[in-house]
Amino acid sequence: MKTLKFFGSSEQSIPQSTAWYLADLGEYLGKQELYTRQSPQKLKALKEHVIIESAVSSNRIEGRDMIRVVLKGIQKEGVVECIGRGPGALWRKKG
Repeated sequence: MKTLKFFGSSEQSIPQSTAWYLADLGEYLGKQELYTRQSPQKLKALKEHVIIESAVSSNRIEGRDMIRVVLKGIQKEGVVECIGRGPGALWRKKG
């Protein structure tokens, strides 16, 4: 609120570097929207990859039990499938 009052009180200028950053943000936002419209399948594949990589990272950080919980969750979503049983079971991406 104070920022709006500051700029609203009189003519104020912003630093040139800030203006450049704002312009860059606007440009990248436009590119992001374009990419989401043009490549939904690529984004879906990347999202699935990130979910699996996140599960692997969780395994390293929190132990084996956490990885099973995460993999079971994405198994219910149909992203991965379990091959085998027990601690030595293998998981792979469907499709």
